[in-house]
Amino acid sequence: MTDAHNPDLIPADAEVELPLSVLIDQFAGDQPRDRALVRRFARWWGGRSEHIRLKLLDSYATESVLIAFQMHEKVRLLVTGWVPGAPVELTFKIEEDDFPHLLVVLSAEAASASASLASVDYGCRGQEFALLEDYEGFMAGSSGEAECLMEVDGVSLLRGTLTSGDVLQLTDDKIEWLL
Repeated sequence: MTDAHNPDLIPADAEVELPLSVLIDQFAGDQPRDRALVRRFARWWGGRSEHIRLKLLDSYATESVLIAFQMHEKVRLLVTGWVPGAPVELTFKIEEDDFPHLLVVLSAEAASASASLASVDYGCRGQEFALLEDYEGFMAGSSGEAECLMEVDGVSLLRGTLTSGDVLQLTDDKIEWLL
């Protein structure tokens, strides 16, 4: 799906606060509420992250923030960031049912620092795959089980474990799904 199917939603000359659930609904429109929507939404937010922030982070001086949408049966938001000059990492876990209480700020003015966005989809866990070509010393045809599909800042990866026990992260064009 292209950006043309998703509204921009960033105000032209203002700052707007709204619940994350409302932003997702505005983004989704009449699209099905499924895993693909969550991945598109994370990609969309990532492309505009300098204009979108979580209000809860305004209370904490953080840097190197990662916002990840984790998909199991429900969606969870995992927010992680480092406190500058201190050996402290902050992590927040927000369940999908709490998205109506999580405020997002959309701003026409770009922030000096923006978050990285990710989606982690566990829906493929246990599905078998095989390598289409030699990869990092493993022969084409080597098989294994998927753990999850990940996308971080627009880069998509499959994380899986080969039958040898070795864990790989590779682009999904390097594998074929087995029945």
